[in-house]
Amino acid sequence: MLSTGQAFAVKKLHENEGVVSEEAFESEINVLTRARHRNIIKLYGFCSHTRHSYLVYEFMEEGSLLKILSDNVKAVELEWTKRINVVKDLADGISYMHHECCPAIIHRDISTKNVLLDYDYEAHISDFGAATTLDLEPSNWTPFAGTFGFSGPKLAYTMEINEKIESDHGKASRRSHIIFVTITVTGFRCST
Repeated sequence: MLSTGQAFAVKKLHENEGVVSEEAFESEINVLTRARHRNIIKLYGFCSHTRHSYLVYEFMEEGSLLKILSDNVKAVELEWTKRINVVKDLADGISYMHHECCPAIIHRDISTKNVLLDYDYEAHISDFGAATTLDLEPSNWTPFAGTFGFSGPKLAYTMEINEKIESDHGKASRRSHIIFVTITVTGFRCST
């Protein structure tokens, strides 16, 4: 916390996490330095060192949606109107990434653990370590990244990234978004 009272969240990546950690670090920086939307977490800065790397984000007072839904008291505080707003906020953030960013940003790991809520329960998409961009090439192949149960099944067997992976255009994507909405609205937690 600064002397002004402003709090930040700091994510520390260790050197022993290897190439995957370095790639995730670079992905976070590349995506979050380009993305400017009220429902995407703000990256204030970063520090890269051989032993440790740090990412500095805006602080989300309420924490992850997963944490809230896992706590019976906090889950009750997340009333229906707030839950619907979380879903709307998420849809706004995804729409921005897919339709207003060039090249489009594909998150690949939208789940309750990567949706953070601020003091007013406004949702912010976070953890862009698995994110990629949709290049203008006719084919975009990628290894699987994401959370099982939230990722579209088509990605698992084709490994092709396109605008249908997270958008409303693909059946697989609709299925994963229905799972997310169901978890958000009902508070039912799946084990993944």
